[in-house]
Amino acid sequence: MEKQPQPVQAVIFDIDGTLYDFDTAAEKGMENVVAYAQKQFGVDPPVFKATVQQAWDLVDSRYKKHSPCMHDRLLRFQNTLEILKLPIFPHALRMKEIYWETFYRTIEPEPGIQQVLAALKQKGIKLGIASDMLAEVQWRKLEVLKLGSAFDMIATSEEAGVDKPGWEFLSLCQQKLACPAEACLFIGDNIDRDVRGPAAFGMQAAHYLPYAKQRNLWPHQFDSYEACLNGDEIRFGDIVI
Repeated sequence: MEKQPQPVQAVIFDIDGTLYDFDTAAEKGMENVVAYAQKQFGVDPPVFKATVQQAWDLVDSRYKKHSPCMHDRLLRFQNTLEILKLPIFPHALRMKEIYWETFYRTIEPEPGIQQVLAALKQKGIKLGIASDMLAEVQWRKLEVLKLGSAFDMIATSEEAGVDKPGWEFLSLCQQKLACPAEACLFIGDNIDRDVRGPAAFGMQAAHYLPYAKQRNLWPHQFDSYEACLNGDEIRFGDIVI
C-alpha cells in the first residue's frame, strides 16, 4: 500500500520567482547598470553584459559549489570592472546600488499570495522562507513586497553557508520550524533547488510554474495562487491543506 503523506504542518516558500517576478526586475536592474557603464566608460552594452557573466562565473569558481557568495552583486560588478581594466572605485559600489534600487522599485507580490498566506495562518500552518542569496537583500525584498510579517522563520543561503538544495540548508529550515521533514511542504519555481532537492530530503514539494523554465516535470504543480483557495481548502496542485 502506498504510504500516505503526513498532514502539512509547515509551508516553506522560496522568494525569487515564487513570491514575485524575479526575471523582469533583474533585467530592469541590469539595463540601468549597463547604461551607467556606457555613460561612464563608453563600454559597449553587449561587451559589458558578457563580461558580467564572465565575472559571475569567476566569482563562483573561487568558492565551493552553490556558495551564497556568487549572488553578491558588488563582487560581480567589481570583478567585471577588473576584467575590463576599468576603475573599480566607486563604480562597482554605485552599480550595485543602481541595480538594487531599480530592482526594489520594480517588484510586486504575486496575485493572491497575501490571501494564501493569510489562509494558511488561519489554519495554524507555520510559514517559512528559504531562499538563496544574501540575508539583507532577501529581507529587503520581503519588506518591499509587504510580506515579511507573515513568516515565522527566514533562512537564507548566507546563514546556512550553502545554497539550496544543500542538506545543511534544508536541515536548518526543518530545525527552525520544529516539525518533521515529511510534514513540511516546500514551494518554489526551481525544479532542482526548490522541488527535487527538498523531496530528496524527505519534504513534500510543489512546483510553482509561472516563471519556471521547464514545465510538467513534477506531479504536484500549480501556476496561480488565486486558484489555490477553494472554500476551506488550500490546494497547491493536488496537495490539499
